[in-house]
Amino acid sequence: MLIVNEFDSHMTILFLKLCKEAKIVLYKLSSHFTHLIQSFDVDVFQLFKHYHMKTIDYAVRLSDYNFNKLKFLAAFQSFRNKTFKTSMHSNKLS
Repeated sequence: MLIVNEFDSHMTILFLKLCKEAKIVLYKLSSHFTHLIQSFDVDVFQLFKHYHMKTIDYAVRLSDYNFNKLKFLAAFQSFRNKTFKTSMHSNKLS
């Protein structure tokens, strides 16, 4: 999944073709809306990226250099739970 705004330069034929080939689902939001969700990048997605990278780092330490889609999906629930548990706790404290 990829969230983009309505800015026309994003929607080139090549870009749309690459997304289709890679099976990336595009969600197009109003260009006036995307600035409202930017805070998610700090509050939620940074934590998500952190736990995702820790999972990949652990796999590499075990000499697993093929962290493919299936392994990502298998690990997804774990780092998703850690992300939302942590972000919910931090929101309660602030």
